[in-house]
Amino acid sequence: MASITSIFAQTTLDISMPDEKKLMVNGSEINPKTNFSNVKALFGEVSSEKEKGGGKEYMFESSGVIVSTTAEGFVKGIGININWDGDKNFPKTAYSGTLSIGGTPITASLKSEEVAKLKGVEFACPFPLLCASKNNKAAVRSMIGFSSKNVLTQVIFILQ
Repeated sequence: MASITSIFAQTTLDISMPDEKKLMVNGSEINPKTNFSNVKALFGEVSSEKEKGGGKEYMFESSGVIVSTTAEGFVKGIGININWDGDKNFPKTAYSGTLSIGGTPITASLKSEEVAKLKGVEFACPFPLLCASKNNKAAVRSMIGFSSKNVLTQVIFILQ
């Protein structure tokens, strides 16, 4: 039965950042007070975990997601692999769920020059390979990474 739950979680995963105040996973708000143990099942089976930055980083190879936590076990970030570029900090598997920022669907075809047009969150793209939400004090910040060929590689959400 666990494998059915895992497969179900993978095929229905929906991650959205409607604005700089909220991060949602399958309709549940994720914030700095969200305990990882309460949301772990949403992402499927943990394929690996490691100590990182005073907390832990959990990789979900089957869903293409990583989740970073504090030492106390609270979620502090979610990373999503779109097109793997060899970064060993991300799963090789591409994320297959739905993803949106400011109500705009984020797909593998997104180009860096299109990021500034996203609604609900203002981005700056200081380098052709990286765009980041401008508001450093926002409850949810985002970074969007691209390869040297302007192919979307990762989307990261940081909770503060």
